[in-house]
Amino acid sequence: MKYVKRSMAVRWSGGTVSLREGQSIGDDHPLVTERPDLFTDTEPEPDIKMPAVPGRHGAPRVERATRAPGEVRKAAPRKRTTAKPDPDGA
Repeated sequence: MKYVKRSMAVRWSGGTVSLREGQSIGDDHPLVTERPDLFTDTEPEPDIKMPAVPGRHGAPRVERATRAPGEVRKAAPRKRTTAKPDPDGA
């Protein structure tokens, strides 16, 4: 496997092709054979280096809107209000 060294448009015997930096191409591809100077064997660094874990590193927790079968959810206690009598007696 080869990787594109930098982004560019290349004209070669097979036509014109746009390449992106880090894009992979097979070792036996005719473009690699014709233009080996455009490619490297070194695999590029990943764009995202560690998986997102909910609640860590700024990844937001997502609450499900419905409960799963058999799941029991506890609701927050409701705040009870009592009606106060009208001081004017109306």
